[in-house]
Amino acid sequence: MLKKFASIAHSNEFGYVYDSQAFDVHAPIDCHFRAFKNYGDGLTAHSPDWSVQLDHLADYLASLAQAMLADEELAHNCLFTFSRRPSVKAIEFAASVKFKAGEEKDWLKGRRWFSAKELKVSKAPSKEHDKRYEEVREVHDGSVK
Repeated sequence: MLKKFASIAHSNEFGYVYDSQAFDVHAPIDCHFRAFKNYGDGLTAHSPDWSVQLDHLADYLASLAQAMLADEELAHNCLFTFSRRPSVKAIEFAASVKFKAGEEKDWLKGRRWFSAKELKVSKAPSKEHDKRYEEVREVHDGSVK
């Protein structure tokens, strides 16, 4: 399903698309949320579409909400997209995974690994080669990033 709708905040610059067939592994939000340049020409795309970026998310979501009020099929299709989110337990686990600088002289003993699927943190050296586990690094600070 491909549905175009107008931008509320930037209608003379951008148009938006909800494309259920789009696939973009690098999409920062969702691969189905797409934007295009319209150069003030309504819903005519004057550029290829791209994944909506964080700086346009608020406008995209407000514009999508307005479009869903007028289109029941679009609202029904978006239901799956919005229900596909991490559980509260997974979010709490991610916030609890924090890098701790090695207090010991031997930095190898201070290494830890975590599994987002199993919701576990381990110091066991065997986890280093376990594909389900990822090493806790400095970027893991418990923040939203």
